[in-house]
This record gives sequence, C-alpha cells and structure tokens, in this order.
Amino acid sequence: YYIQICVEHDPPEPQDTTEAIGVDLGRRDIAHTSEGDNWNGQQLNKVRDHYSRLRAALQRKASKGTRSTRRRCRELLQRLSGQERRFQAWVNHRISKSIVARALATHSFIALEDLTGIRERTNQQRRSKTERRRSNSEAYGPLARGAFYQL
Repeated sequence: YYIQICVEHDPPEPQDTTEAIGVDLGRRDIAHTSEGDNWNGQQLNKVRDHYSRLRAALQRKASKGTRSTRRRCRELLQRLSGQERRFQAWVNHRISKSIVARALATHSFIALEDLTGIRERTNQQRRSKTERRRSNSEAYGPLARGAFYQL
C-alpha cells in the first residue's frame, strides 16, 4: 500500500529588522557568531582523521590480502561508507538550528561570510597531503544552506 499526502502552506512573511547576527565560518571554529556563540571543530577533525586512517588501512589490506581478507575489508568499507558524511550533516544541522533559533528569538537576520572561491585560493599554497585533505573536505556550503532552509 502506498499513500501520498501533499500539504501546501504559505511561507512566513519576512520580518523587517535592523538587527543582524554575523556568522564567521572556519576550520578551527566551525562557526562563530557576532553574539559570541562559538562551535569548535576539534571533534569534527578527530572524526575525519579517524575515518581517513581507517579507510587507508582497509584499502591497503583489501588490495593485498587473501581472498577472504579482501572480501571482509570490502564489506567493512561498504558498511563504513557514508558515516563521516552523515556525522558532518548532523553537526551542521545542530549548529545551523541553534543559529536560526537565536535569530528567531532576537528577531534578527543572519549575515553569512561569502566563501566563494575559497578552495581555489587556498589550494594555490603548497601544503601537505593531510592539510589538503582537511581543507578540501570542509563543509561550508551545507552549513550555510542549512541555516537558510530553516528560516
């Protein structure tokens, strides 16, 4: 059995306000607001580094082990796929939800930092493989889009 329910509702009227909450996005601090709220990225970096090391070890073992070892490594890689991305999405959702709640409570609008072209600018510098992986796996866009979608 299938059921499809369509619900239509009008978007809320935009509020006229002069108050703003500025949000600075970064690597060390995921988000820092002008009101003093701060979300540290240390836990996120530890999780990313852990999954990177785990994937590297499993891929190395999956390419040169016995047939059963290769199969188990591939199964484990399949099971682990997406966990890091889902964790990042959960962290972004939590941060953007608290920023939006603060903006709604203070009747403010959210002003985000413009990060267009940040990867191109930072990738011109010489860096280690680890630093390239860390900077290119940052999720600035989903965090910014999450804040806009919740309003």
